[in-house]
Amino acid sequence: GKLRSKYRDRIHHEVKMETRAGRVTDFEGAGVPDVLAGYLKEAGINSLWRHQVEAWHARSSSFVVTTSTASGKTVCYLLPLMQLLSENKEATALLLFPTKALAHDQVVKIAAVGGRLGIEVDIIDGDTPLDEREDMMQRRSRILVSNPDFISIALADHGKRYRWLFAGLSVLVIDEAHVYTGAFGCHVALLLRRIKRLTRLYGAGELRFYLCSATLSNAAEFASTLCGEDVIVVDRDESPSAEKWMVIWRPPLVSNSATRRASPIYEAAVVMSEMVRGGRATIVFAKTRKLTELVFTYTAEILNAGDDTKHLSASLAVYRAGFSATERRAIEARLLKGDILGVCATNALELGIDFAVDAVITLGWPGSRASLWQQAGRAGRRGLTSWAFFVPFDGALDNYFVRNPSQLFDVAGIEPTILSIENSKILARHLRAAAYEEPLEPDKDFDVFGSASRAVVECLLREGELTEIEGRIAYSGHQLVPEKFQLRSIDDRVVTVLERGSTKVLEAIEAFKAPFFLYPGAVWMRQGVHYIVEGVDWSGGIARVVKAGRLNYYTTVVDCLSVKTKTWFPNDQRATATPADVSIRFPAFCRRRRQSGVAIDTVSMHGIPEVRFDTTAMIVPLRPGWSPQAVHTAAHALLGVLPRFFGVGDDDVGAECNVEHCQHITDRLLLFDRHGSFGLCDSITREFGRVAKAAVDTLEHCGCEDGCPMCCHVASCGCYNGHIAKKEGLELLREIMTYDTCN
Repeated sequence: GKLRSKYRDRIHHEVKMETRAGRVTDFEGAGVPDVLAGYLKEAGINSLWRHQVEAWHARSSSFVVTTSTASGKTVCYLLPLMQLLSENKEATALLLFPTKALAHDQVVKIAAVGGRLGIEVDIIDGDTPLDEREDMMQRRSRILVSNPDFISIALADHGKRYRWLFAGLSVLVIDEAHVYTGAFGCHVALLLRRIKRLTRLYGAGELRFYLCSATLSNAAEFASTLCGEDVIVVDRDESPSAEKWMVIWRPPLVSNSATRRASPIYEAAVVMSEMVRGGRATIVFAKTRKLTELVFTYTAEILNAGDDTKHLSASLAVYRAGFSATERRAIEARLLKGDILGVCATNALELGIDFAVDAVITLGWPGSRASLWQQAGRAGRRGLTSWAFFVPFDGALDNYFVRNPSQLFDVAGIEPTILSIENSKILARHLRAAAYEEPLEPDKDFDVFGSASRAVVECLLREGELTEIEGRIAYSGHQLVPEKFQLRSIDDRVVTVLERGSTKVLEAIEAFKAPFFLYPGAVWMRQGVHYIVEGVDWSGGIARVVKAGRLNYYTTVVDCLSVKTKTWFPNDQRATATPADVSIRFPAFCRRRRQSGVAIDTVSMHGIPEVRFDTTAMIVPLRPGWSPQAVHTAAHALLGVLPRFFGVGDDDVGAECNVEHCQHITDRLLLFDRHGSFGLCDSITREFGRVAKAAVDTLEHCGCEDGCPMCCHVASCGCYNGHIAKKEGLELLREIMTYDTCN
């Protein structure tokens, strides 16, 4: 009530999600054996929700559970897992979680039940000391909890030492399955096929996959692509839920302006400070590391400005990638104890660490409704009233949902999750690794690794990385064993950040991301401390920084890209998916005022290495006569509507924003997959007519004259949304929206 009266001009829309009673079944009615039921009761589980019963009955098959957050999905896999291991004393299970934090949180619950049944449970990841790993090898626990990254490295280092696990592997659990998209998803899908292949080679019986996610609209299709098996879908949520308020918090107009609004970054800090003042535990979700640091800084400043709230700034924290294991564990421990009231996080905290939260603030469109609901579901786990705030940026999608709030809060509108396993670069790495683990058998393994695997193997044979021996294909590369590789990106290199005069590593950033954050003069932030980047040794992978004290600005890079397509049909009136080469260079950076984000100046720079990668592009030939501004506007409008159809944003799919810094290209309209070929542009090509019509509708119904954030501005534009021609861009889209498609 106080929040509504104080900030009436900010609360643009609110929806009350009513409470829902759960539907339960007792253990006897579900057919759970008395022994297992007794142990579950000792662990505090006294009955089952109906969807948990459905998963129990599906235990002999692979299944995917897609009920809401905090609906007891852990029990959905834990109960059948424990039963199968109780029935077969030789059986083992591998439980994969996408983050170390989530694995450490869940292993406590798993071990509590396993211990009562006499089933050993261990957890192993990259932070596990070597002596503890050796102890685990000796114990050979029947349940191993880990993450895909560690299992991939373990197979490369000494896969045969895990033969005891794979020879009996009966169940493979994949929690938070929706995160496995893009490069990471492609890697994990191929890793799962390698594991499945090893279980077959080592003589294990049937391997069942148990998958869980709160936000999958195409669960059967996605799960099948991820694990390579048909699955049963469990999606009727019968768990209870408490009252929740979903709120769109729109930054107010700044004085003397009819269009420009206050900084959404600062507004997120305003909401957080109000929640923390009221004693409500709160998470702010932001898409980038820099945004988490800015919200943290602004919130601390707001709280420090009041004599009665200064002490609360000590209850704030940042949680994001790049921190050491010790730092992460310390923050997680404080979260679980309730010592932290406000945490600014990237999507790492979307994933289930079970601590009590009263409010969630999503800063900017997170890329999909699925992610929005995943984040909102973090609040309200104590059965009390909770709040989920959406603070929009001035982006086309953000403002679309400001105008159409019912679509934002429509669970039925969650987009399909897209996954492809046909990235040739990633396939080559996994096929080399698989051939090293055990020579490939073409008749069987080409089916296992997908339709693109045959061509990749033929290429590796020509390059001498593989060799054919008596009908089987073995590893024969120049290295004794195939190179180890990271799962979360295509590039394994990192740039290490060091403070001037110190050898202590502050952070390690992936090399392909580093030029966006690390360049001479850049402001780099960590846990609220501001640094200036003095220089970067790109060949050595070292960036030097110095503490800067309080600054009144932050920096953003100016990037400029070039896309070369490998096929081109200039006379075809149709959208086509084609292989492409992308290069990105960095000619300048911009200093921006804190709070407002208004540009102060632009500084030229030289010597920053280009980022290059292979990908897939969607290309539409254009007739002569269109201006660069028209093509630029049309591409932006298409990017703006993609999340309505595919659950992606302009950080997943890019366009040629070449008007200012690069060559002018006016004979084509082009979009491309930003993270390599993962099926996104293939899907956009197939649905081009629908996507183009949606872009036309958005431009037609926007009341602006020359283009604005509500229709054709995107956050990723290298030209900062300059050189927009709304009317001409609309004409271009009207002309091409009836084009055929070709794959």
